[in-house]
Amino acid sequence: MPTIKIRGKTLGSCVLNNFLVLFTHDESADRIYRIDRPDDISKISNTAMMFEGNLKFNYNNKIQTLPFYENESVQKVYWIDGLNQPRFINIQDSTTVYNSSSFDFIQKLSLSENISVTKNYIGGSFKSGI
Repeated sequence: MPTIKIRGKTLGSCVLNNFLVLFTHDESADRIYRIDRPDDISKISNTAMMFEGNLKFNYNNKIQTLPFYENESVQKVYWIDGLNQPRFINIQDSTTVYNSSSFDFIQKLSLSENISVTKNYIGGSFKSGI
């Protein structure tokens, strides 16, 4: 099993069942790590980097976390840092390739939708004033 070196300064952490989640930052990138606690204490923990990129973490803003267990396949960690909107990650989802906006509560919209309104001259089912 390959080992992963944890890079950056830890700005926040969270424990959810058998997992430790670390949020780190250095000059090159922000990272989210998941460290599994092995059943046998003599074995080495499995460490996975869940994300590496720019999440606009800042050394002056520590990360506060809230773990939430929904079921075996959905175990979320919510976090805030005082700079960005609240965010979350499902630490059980190791197949998703995340980008910088994947964790946001409110996704960016292109607002390119078209809406057409057609007036009904026949009348409606309500009397006037209702």
